[in-house]
Amino acid sequence: MRTMGKKHKLVYIIHDLGAGIGGAELACLSALPSLNEHFDLRVYVLGRQNGMLMEGLDKRIVRRMKFYPSSVYTMLFSLPFLYASLRSFKPDIIISSLWRSALVGWLYKYMHSSTRYYLLVHSSEYFHWADRLFTTRGMRICDAVFADSQATAQFVSRVIGNKADIRVLSYLLDAPPNVAPPRQFMSTKRFLFVGRLNKVKQVPLAVKTIAALYAAGIDAELHIYGRDDGDRINVERAIRKYKLQRRVVLKGELNPKDKTTVFTSYDYYIQLSAQEGMAMSVAEAMQYGAVCVVTPVGGIAQYAVDGYSAIFVDTADELAWGNSMQRVMSVVEDAEQCRAISKAAFNTFRGAPVFADALIEAIDHNAG
Repeated sequence: MRTMGKKHKLVYIIHDLGAGIGGAELACLSALPSLNEHFDLRVYVLGRQNGMLMEGLDKRIVRRMKFYPSSVYTMLFSLPFLYASLRSFKPDIIISSLWRSALVGWLYKYMHSSTRYYLLVHSSEYFHWADRLFTTRGMRICDAVFADSQATAQFVSRVIGNKADIRVLSYLLDAPPNVAPPRQFMSTKRFLFVGRLNKVKQVPLAVKTIAALYAAGIDAELHIYGRDDGDRINVERAIRKYKLQRRVVLKGELNPKDKTTVFTSYDYYIQLSAQEGMAMSVAEAMQYGAVCVVTPVGGIAQYAVDGYSAIFVDTADELAWGNSMQRVMSVVEDAEQCRAISKAAFNTFRGAPVFADALIEAIDHNAG
């Protein structure tokens, strides 16, 4: 894409960096150093700063960031300023991530058709009316959709057919470790969850799992890392219902700098979501060799294999749930089987590209 050494101008627009830490935000920040090397970069954030996320970010990149705190309602007043700033910079490429940024991206593309516009899509379903409205319009006008999983790509294809090029990217934030962390799978069964406390994540079911294990005489506990996204009250209600106050602990948001320490401190990871895109936290847990207890939704079913590199849970009804719990109990009590699953999980992503490299390659490929 670059001619005679001149860097193309690229704007990365993201929904927010203040409300909390999620996969889209971490993917964006992980890619900025490489994008800054390859392009004349600007970053537009349609929200606030999160000190935890900004911590350790290169000051040269921070200087290229512009913040426009806004909600879906106040953003209409910000649009003229956003457009004026973009028009002044005259980007060759725009990338938007999450629904609010899609509004800015598709409007600018509509006004300047020669600008290359790429839409990052992170989910296989819409979350609300604004997501449906803005993301769909972005899908229809962009030059390419960069999806985080085959499940997300299939969702995009169902919505827009062949109106845009759809490409699945690796959303791994860091290269997998060369050596798997040592795990013994003995004594206390320590489970980890990292993610938003949102109804779609079904964290109360993870609490219910710990209750089932404990009732069967298994010494199990769960630590939950993540911000409240509307479902914390139900998580707390489940903890009280099963009397697990000493076994299930809400730890707050995970600081990215502590990620390796946290993921290597738990032998088991649990995520029983109703729907997902890639499920980045599950992929990261597998990278570290954790035994993952998951629902096979979204991208999980594409990279995890039941009984080989993960344990699948069926939540369709109480009979299916009970059978799944018997399988989970059988596996976690068998250290040899846990070590085999751990090894397979660790090997799943060995050699896979990280998000930054995949994104740059996709931009160059799409440009022809």
